[in-house]
Amino acid sequence: STALVYLPLIASGFNPEKLELTFHLLCLMAPVVVLTGIAIIWSAVLNAGERFALAALCPMMIPVISILLILGFKSLGIFALVAGLISGTVLELIILGIALHHQGISLLPRWYGFNEPMRQVASQYLPMIAGALLICSAAPIDQAMAAMLSPGSVSILNYANGLIASPINLMSIAISTAVIPYFSKMVASQDWQEIRGTLRYYLRLIFLITVPLSIILIVFSHPIVQVVFERGSFTSDATNLVAQTQALYALQIPFYIANILVVRLVSAMRLNYILMWVSGFDLAINIILNIIFMQWLGIKGIALSTSCVYIFCFSFMFLFTQNQIKNKNPGKQLCD
Repeated sequence: STALVYLPLIASGFNPEKLELTFHLLCLMAPVVVLTGIAIIWSAVLNAGERFALAALCPMMIPVISILLILGFKSLGIFALVAGLISGTVLELIILGIALHHQGISLLPRWYGFNEPMRQVASQYLPMIAGALLICSAAPIDQAMAAMLSPGSVSILNYANGLIASPINLMSIAISTAVIPYFSKMVASQDWQEIRGTLRYYLRLIFLITVPLSIILIVFSHPIVQVVFERGSFTSDATNLVAQTQALYALQIPFYIANILVVRLVSAMRLNYILMWVSGFDLAINIILNIIFMQWLGIKGIALSTSCVYIFCFSFMFLFTQNQIKNKNPGKQLCD
């Protein structure tokens, strides 16, 4: 397995026992990559038909089943999470498959030749894959760099990011599910003035909701971590460090979610090659800022670096889309 080659490199701070456990967990979770890919495609088909509810609710299967397994099978330890991930993904596929079957859509792949629609998809899909690969590399790189710090740093990073990831994932899924079909329709009809108005309206709404949420998570970070995590070997010192790291992670929330909206518009405009290049720049900036902030703040510097990257990414993508809309619709005034 190639994992035996790259795991020691990205987890250089792990002792042999932890490295072996990581290898076993990775092998067990590897099939989820394929299953999740199928689930994403099936969800996209439902969304294209404007059937959003089921596709949006299905991802809840994973956390629900994981919680049930953790509570019911404590003896499994960390493997309860793996079982929850796999079984939740399989259940999600079953539900989506039944929904597609009821709509008369075949679940078996068929080849219709490399026609014009296929060429259009391929021209956009390849840069999207490259961009996704680059941006998804940020998390393992962050963990690898955290492993270079004191023991327990990777766990602190995961604990701190865990509570932040929940609202981000929920809002991101909702936005991605609902907005892409409408952006695609407006782009197809060349209604740039409506696109511009819709984008700015929802950006205002996103910031109106997420800025107070970020402030709450920053101000009450310590009591939140204390209530959720502080027990057993999770000491008050760990609570302080996780809370400080979590507060820095919380800075990203408005910009991360707003960036999802802008990225969906760019994708609808068939400019995925831009997303690929921006993802590459983001990854480079993330590594550079990690190095700088880690020397200043330790593990907390990685959280600050992540937030700074999303602030930069949203700012660039927003200015880019405004410029694109202006160029395609030069006769309209773009300023409010």
